[in-house]
Amino acid sequence: MKTLSLLLFLFFSWPRYANAQNIPADITIAQLPDTEVTDAVKAMAEKEGISVTRDDKKITATTYFNILECGKYSASAKIKNDTVVITVNSAHVCDGNSKYYKLKAVIDNPENIAYPVVVDPAFTFLAEGERIQQFRINYIVGDIDGDRIGDTAGVDYEQVVDANDTLSNDCGRGTCYMTANFGKGIPDITRSMCYWMSIEPLPDLNGDGRDEIIIATHYFHGCCHDMLVWSYDGKKWHLLAEANTFDDDEPDALRVKKEKMGYYLHYRNWDEEGADIVGKKVKIKVR
Repeated sequence: MKTLSLLLFLFFSWPRYANAQNIPADITIAQLPDTEVTDAVKAMAEKEGISVTRDDKKITATTYFNILECGKYSASAKIKNDTVVITVNSAHVCDGNSKYYKLKAVIDNPENIAYPVVVDPAFTFLAEGERIQQFRINYIVGDIDGDRIGDTAGVDYEQVVDANDTLSNDCGRGTCYMTANFGKGIPDITRSMCYWMSIEPLPDLNGDGRDEIIIATHYFHGCCHDMLVWSYDGKKWHLLAEANTFDDDEPDALRVKKEKMGYYLHYRNWDEEGADIVGKKVKIKVR
């Protein structure tokens, strides 16, 4: 697997746009000369996303990214669910040093609709003999829809497999996604920039007859992960608490504890003042 080093300040969207329709767009992706890199870095830091302007019958979207030199890129624009989705790909095996690139898309919009625009950097980075394979992990998640029947979730993800059928911890793409599918009309939960997701059930914290869940998403470097407490109200998910923690052996569900003032999510993280790993907690915003 080629070493991948990404510095992407983009507004990401999970690339699951079945039946999306292509729309006319003039998209250019060009490597920046050294004289323009400073301005690109500044724009990435300040905007942290994609810049969009709308003129008469046109939408212009601009963004920057820093990625391995990868030959010629291609991109296309589609519209799905009233959103313009720009997908960027490379047909080449990527190698070399990271370079700064600028993407500019001029999209036809004859009806002057204020479409939001998202960019999916679906770059593929594979060495010879490698392939990307789909996987699923199933979890028991409690009764999240209140029908008094236990529910399950399947976490879908991609992983690189080499010619000897050995699994890698890499997803093989520019941005790694993991999606929890619950079925029964319950919306998916998708997280990006992670290589592992686990789900544990929680009791009914808000007394609405539906159990809550806690999701942990792990990063590539493996030293820490995000913990997220979610509640489903019958129509959509609500994030009740979030924390970034260093890994330890305690099950994530046991981190949720009831105290005098309510429920709290306990975790461990870096204390900048004391220069040490300390215990912390954040209150769960029970709806």
